[in-house]
Amino acid sequence: MTIKSVPKGTSKYPIQTAIIVPATEYDKIISNTKFKQRIKATRTLMSNLFGGYTSVKSVGGYTSKSNKLIKEDGTIVIAYAKEIDFQIKKQKWINWLKRKKITWKQESIGFIIENDMFYI
Repeated sequence: MTIKSVPKGTSKYPIQTAIIVPATEYDKIISNTKFKQRIKATRTLMSNLFGGYTSVKSVGGYTSKSNKLIKEDGTIVIAYAKEIDFQIKKQKWINWLKRKKITWKQESIGFIIENDMFYI
């Protein structure tokens, strides 16, 4: 869609952000209840910071520090933000991720900004 064809009154949210919510603690699968709590907390965060979210189920894997292949289910929670809102709220978002890395017992947590993957 070109700029000329955007309907009057349309809002643009150009910054795509996403958090990959893991269903494990290190290499151990967590309960479905615990996983749903993580998803709910992430959806709440994204809604509070950026106004809403979309989530999709995922399956992924990685090589752990002990050189084991870890395959896990996950949920990707995606939000779109206005550039100014993202700049203002980015540090709060990153700090939340740092805390969740510890409380969720993760070697790292994957997150995406504008189709670039990062690990914290």
